[in-house]
Amino acid sequence: DLYMRNQVERRWHDEGDVCSIEDSTTLVLGLGSIGADVARKMKALGSHVIGVAKHARTETPEYVDEFYTIDQLD
Repeated sequence: DLYMRNQVERRWHDEGDVCSIEDSTTLVLGLGSIGADVARKMKALGSHVIGVAKHARTETPEYVDEFYTIDQLD
């Protein structure tokens, strides 16, 4: 990886555009153990998280800002 190599070689120059996760929007398809973990991490980094799962839930998980089921997608 270019950034890791530069760090090891102590080279600190611009290698192109870097996007911030903060204030971005993340769509997570599937909120099983992996999807939920990704959603939690993205939320903690300041992303607006939209979660989509197969089945409805009684409450929206605290780690998503918007929640939809597959059936609600068109």
